Amino acid sequence: MDDSLEMEAGQRPDTAADRMADRAVTLRLARRIAELGRLAEAVDTWCAACGLGHLAPLINVALDEVLSNIIRHGGAGGSHPIEVRLAPTAGGGARVEVTDDGPPFDPLGRPDPVVDGTLGERGLGGLGILLVKSIMDGVSYVRDGNRNRLILHKAACYRCGRVGQTTGSHRGTAMTLNEETVGEVTVLSLVGRLDSTTAPMVERTVIGLTDGRVKGLVIDCGGLEYVSSAGLRVLLIAAKRMQEAGCRLSLAALGAPVAAVFRVSGFLNLFTIRPDRDSAIGAVM
Repeated sequence: MDDSLEMEAGQRPDTAADRMADRAVTLRLARRIAELGRLAEAVDTWCAACGLGHLAPLINVALDEVLSNIIRHGGAGGSHPIEVRLAPTAGGGARVEVTDDGPPFDPLGRPDPVVDGTLGERGLGGLGILLVKSIMDGVSYVRDGNRNRLILHKAACYRCGRVGQTTGSHRGTAMTLNEETVGEVTVLSLVGRLDSTTAPMVERTVIGLTDGRVKGLVIDCGGLEYVSSAGLRVLLIAAKRMQEAGCRLSLAALGAPVAAVFRVSGFLNLFTIRPDRDSAIGAVM
């Protein structure tokens, strides 16, 4: 792990409360997008150690949104690392606190974006904080002296169930792309995390596949651990380009964490979605 991401842990547990406090960690990150990949790995490790592995995907989505916003829009105003504190809560939940010394900014003060409308009407951004507010069970902001402090709470189970369940062999994978041809259909399989760090690579591939030469494209999401708004943007680009070229696109095998993000963002109505790869291929033939 890069030295720019530092971790502090608690001390000797004596009581149940002490043991819970002992599992709290503070991560310090440099203001670089590349740090978010290492943060995701640290969150996965911490959640697994605390028995909260099923919450890791949604915590990672929220942190990707919050920290990418700080790095891109508030980085020049801060001189110290961004701090992320993770702590388990009673009943099997988690409390996440993000602190930075950038200019005062309350992300909760902005109105929520409109998430309905047709594919042609949908813009490519603006979903990040909406996702955070929707997939977390509590979000609050305070300006504490010269620091911004955003506090996120995640209860033991998301309302649609244990949404963090993903195939074990995929956990911790940044992103692997597999491309193959089935008849006249191209299948692009995504394995890993589709977030701020991996979205540029996926976008380059998607643009190459949506130039009109591919008549049918299936994006297999069965290996996705989670998708953040940066990943949603890439998928929206793919859909718009395929529509403009008069070609067909379908998505396959949305896991629960990905489906939860699609539901919040209004993406379920924008795509042809099938439960498995074969039926998705059939939908574009």
